[in-house]
Amino acid sequence: MPAFRFLPEEDIDAVIKYVQVLSARGELEINLVREAIDELLEEDDFDPEVVADYVTDISDSWDTAADEMVRAVTVEPPRTPETIQAGAAHFAEMYCVKCHNRDARGSKTADVGVDVWGRIAYPADLSMGMLHGGRRPIDIYRRIYSGINGTPMPSSKDPDTTKDETPEERSQRIWELVHFVTAVIENNGVPEEEQAIIDERIAEATP
Repeated sequence: MPAFRFLPEEDIDAVIKYVQVLSARGELEINLVREAIDELLEEDDFDPEVVADYVTDISDSWDTAADEMVRAVTVEPPRTPETIQAGAAHFAEMYCVKCHNRDARGSKTADVGVDVWGRIAYPADLSMGMLHGGRRPIDIYRRIYSGINGTPMPSSKDPDTTKDETPEERSQRIWELVHFVTAVIENNGVPEEEQAIIDERIAEATP
């Protein structure tokens, strides 16, 4: 995917709007397919009111999307070797290793489920740096915090009540995870010291 930084601003805006149209159309199509499978016989046709309701719901969801943007609970702390190492520990303790594997390259054998289209959802190879939604720290924070819609990637926003964790402490853990993921991207893999921390945490949790 190349950069198009020299496109005029109005052209970039036009492409963005067209991509949004394609996304909305795809959402409508999958809703209609489900409607047909669940509710219609071969000789039936779609009720125009039902189709209109789907269109309205999709339009409303786009209108309210900006208000539902995930905003970090706490300010990102300075990135240090200590926050990266803490993030490596969280990577193991918060079960990220279950899908992304201990080396963060993504497991091709773990049964992590399917996406909303019924396709096998292979976890991302974080070392490649090709992340859903962008590679900025806030982008990675949002994916960890809220999960990724349509995939088995879960939300990690809820504090650990067994440890009396506060929302602010949870947010700090997420930021440390962000720093670890960023280090994985920059090093094209888990750095040696962080790998030792992950392996140690996994060993501690293994009966």
